[in-house]
Amino acid sequence: FRTRENGQELPLMQSRHTYGKDSHGNLVHISSVPSGLACGCYCPSEDCSAQLVARFYKDGSKVDHFFHRAGSACKNPHQARMTELHWAAQTYIARSKVITTPCHSLTLMKSTSYGEEIIVSRRIQSSPRKITFDSVDMEKVSRSLRPDLIGYLDGRSLWIEIKVTHSVGGQKSEKIRSLDQPALEIDLSSHKDIPLSEKSLSEMIHNPDNCRWIHHSLNNETLSSLSKELEESIIAAEQEHLNRTREKEENEKLKNQRENMIQDEVRKSQIQLMEQANLRRSESKKKAVQEEKSKAD
Repeated sequence: FRTRENGQELPLMQSRHTYGKDSHGNLVHISSVPSGLACGCYCPSEDCSAQLVARFYKDGSKVDHFFHRAGSACKNPHQARMTELHWAAQTYIARSKVITTPCHSLTLMKSTSYGEEIIVSRRIQSSPRKITFDSVDMEKVSRSLRPDLIGYLDGRSLWIEIKVTHSVGGQKSEKIRSLDQPALEIDLSSHKDIPLSEKSLSEMIHNPDNCRWIHHSLNNETLSSLSKELEESIIAAEQEHLNRTREKEENEKLKNQRENMIQDEVRKSQIQLMEQANLRRSESKKKAVQEEKSKAD
């Protein structure tokens, strides 16, 4: 495809974008700008920022897009793609005010004194759930943090983080949990090569497999209950192990007693047999002496 600038044709480059940066540094959708260089947009990659050209297909034969003008190939197409994917997901959720939350469960484990691992689990959300917010804010500072989005419903808030390159770090996750702030992360890192459209964004964002809870509103209550259940399970397991150990020791003691009794009986029988044999030999000797004496007489 080609476009024109000052009456001259310019060949289009292969790097295509659905979003570009305007003169104020804001990402804008291809549908909101005029055609060609009049769009006044630049590459969303911070490493590039080259001028973009807007291309439209009135017959719908192809998807409208931005591309780099000739002589300015994108210096970091991966970064540009990640930037526009992140922004596209944010604006889609902010506009639609709808997300799908995933299933959620908590699991605690602890080892007993004898090495057995005790595990307790509780399902908090058994199936994916669609939420329609009253309103949504983008990148608003709240409680000293700036989530990608904040959805509001019935006076409550849910923080939403979009993962394209980096997941929410441990320090931020711990801060969210300490605030007891419901928050989830939508992972789009494996969808960087999918063409952006309303349909593809909807499929990515509403797929519960792409989403995980950072902190659920019922986490603290459930953790408290699970911790108590785990401790009770540990105590019960320790007691059962102690009972089994005592029973084993008692059985071993009884076994040893039976073996000792049998050995005593065997020894007594052997002694008795020896005494009987000695008695028979003694009687045999007496009889022989008597017979010899009778012969002598």
